[in-house]
Amino acid sequence: MPKKTYTAEEKENALRLCDEIGAKKASEQTGIFINTLYNWRRAKAEAIAPAAAEVEVPVVAPAASKKRIDPSRKQAISVQISAKESCTNELVRLQIENDTLKAQIAAMKSALRAYTE
Repeated sequence: MPKKTYTAEEKENALRLCDEIGAKKASEQTGIFINTLYNWRRAKAEAIAPAAAEVEVPVVAPAASKKRIDPSRKQAISVQISAKESCTNELVRLQIENDTLKAQIAAMKSALRAYTE
């Protein structure tokens, strides 16, 4: 049986639906295997994670202000930015782990159903 290929638009629509109503219901509505949806979600999260880690936010004073920013304040702002990046990376990692666990649970349930029938 040939492998079905999906357009980028179909993938985006399926992932949007997946985020709105959950992977299981999205899979049922679209006819796309749930593991495929999980793989797409993980791939999208992995593509976003490096981009989030590369973002640098410069700390500068407003152009209209001639005040100097206190060095300790600059350091505090830098620490806050680093913490936000760290939280973003951790969130992406946890989402990937969550998707993997959901896929494993779905596979176990499927195997259990097949075994009990």
